[in-house]
Amino acid sequence: MIHDLSFERQPAGAAASFGCRRQRRRTAANKSRVLSLVCTLLLLAVSATPALTQQSTLAQAQALIDAGAPDRALPLIEQAMGRGKVRGQALLMRSTARFMLGEHELATSDLRQAVEADPSLRQGWLNLAAVEMAVQRWDVAHQALVKAQQLDPTAPDNDLNLGAVQLLRGERASAKQHFDRYLSAHASEPESFYQVASNYALANDPATAIKLLQQAVSLDERIRLRIRADVQFDYYQSTTVGDAFRLLLNTDTYLPPKDALRASAGFPDPYDSQDRILLNATLVALRDERIPHEPTIEAGEQWALIWGAMRIKVASQDDGTGIVSITAPAGRMPAAEFHRTTQRLFRAVHDQLAVMRFRR
Repeated sequence: MIHDLSFERQPAGAAASFGCRRQRRRTAANKSRVLSLVCTLLLLAVSATPALTQQSTLAQAQALIDAGAPDRALPLIEQAMGRGKVRGQALLMRSTARFMLGEHELATSDLRQAVEADPSLRQGWLNLAAVEMAVQRWDVAHQALVKAQQLDPTAPDNDLNLGAVQLLRGERASAKQHFDRYLSAHASEPESFYQVASNYALANDPATAIKLLQQAVSLDERIRLRIRADVQFDYYQSTTVGDAFRLLLNTDTYLPPKDALRASAGFPDPYDSQDRILLNATLVALRDERIPHEPTIEAGEQWALIWGAMRIKVASQDDGTGIVSITAPAGRMPAAEFHRTTQRLFRAVHDQLAVMRFRR
């Protein structure tokens, strides 16, 4: 709000006249300062409003992209297109939308313009590196990843990204250094070993990939399910590396904690990866007894695993019979409850095997 500045007139006289002129001069000066300040604030408001509006519009566009509606995001991005960093951000977002729409050439062009408009866009450099790697321009991709590293030297993905491109460039020693640093910093994360293994698979180094996958499985056995479903490992079924890969997928290395709850029961029917009568009987028993478990079952050549509050392994024994082994971490449930649940399940499996044999 602008306030009017006024002063009382002084009595007539020289001194009074001088005082009045001095006050008027102060009044004029104060008005000038206030008006100048107001004009400055108005200019700041005018310049800030479009930027805020642009950011708000881009946020709406990002929400549409995240929701899988890039076509609806594009008009908003065009509306928010500005200059400098805002333009870089908008171009990066538009490139993402266009990639989602399959407009690869336009998307790549936007990506290049984005990092040109705002070279500090680390995500832009990462995206550009991925585009260059897709067309096997390894050197250009490496340059983009170096730029991304310079923008954030402590980013946890630096060594993984640089190791990947160095491996594809044929710089294996450099790649190993990057990967070793990455794995050292993420030694307890199975996903990290899986990601590095995937890079060695792409570089046609199955021996190293399998060793890394073994480490990933030792940290989390459920990662075998991902390995089985991952098409990049399909060729590992070949005779060249098939034995090592098959051993990886069919070796149960899990060791329950010493204080884990344990129970097991033998059955006449062995585990058979083709017939699966013991596995099917166990699954039906779990359903009938209303014992919850995860829907995904891992079925190997010699055993099958069912996960839930308890880990249930269905396998064969050396004498040709079958066995169902159950473990649960201490504290997952009271020991008495574990005993009641497992005994109830074993009886149900026995009954289901009898029904299934009768129906054959």
